[in-house]
Amino acid sequence: MKTFIKLFNVTFILLFCIGENSYALSLNQFIDNTNPPLNAVSVDRHSDIKIVFNQSLNPATINTGNIKVFGYFRGLLPVNVSYEQATKTLTIDPNAEMKIGEIISVTLTDDIMTMGGQNITPFVYKFTVHTIGGNGIFI
Repeated sequence: MKTFIKLFNVTFILLFCIGENSYALSLNQFIDNTNPPLNAVSVDRHSDIKIVFNQSLNPATINTGNIKVFGYFRGLLPVNVSYEQATKTLTIDPNAEMKIGEIISVTLTDDIMTMGGQNITPFVYKFTVHTIGGNGIFI
């Protein structure tokens, strides 16, 4: 009986993990991953932001009107955006350095479309820029 229960549990776990959800490893139905990762800390303030999609996007919809980068210290940051169709990668290059310790929020609006004409699900994520040193004592 114990063997049956163990076998049942292993089977259930495998079915649950493998499942039919083809987006199990994606962030949502359109986005595979981001760099920096979601909620990352200690990100280099000179870093570009890269978002990898699992579908080809319509390049005409990749523009600064549909992509916003907001720094909690500086406000809306001016950026350059580019999209590489072969790798399905959106690159966001801030025109200025991000501030040390600043929380950065990246927003993709639903005006971005796939090549099939489908609007993506709006997507927002954040990360924190690297801080320098410190000598505080925390009690």
